[in-house]
Amino acid sequence: MPGATITYKQARHSDGAVLTTAAGSTITVDVLRKGHKVSLVDADKNDRNPRIVRKNLNKGNLQIAHGIDRVLRPLDLP
Repeated sequence: MPGATITYKQARHSDGAVLTTAAGSTITVDVLRKGHKVSLVDADKNDRNPRIVRKNLNKGNLQIAHGIDRVLRPLDLP
């Protein structure tokens, strides 16, 4: 659900979860290396998926943000 509060600890235990973006597309959580790396699988099959590189930003507010190292792509680009 867009705007849901998901801590990094929760994300590490969410392998395979399907999340809906604010634009209505979906991404899948991919947990690697026994919970130490979290990637977000988007619709673009031709490029590497974004990984969470900064966790629990803005903690203490209504939502928690996580920094990623690439752009999420809602469709498969040529």
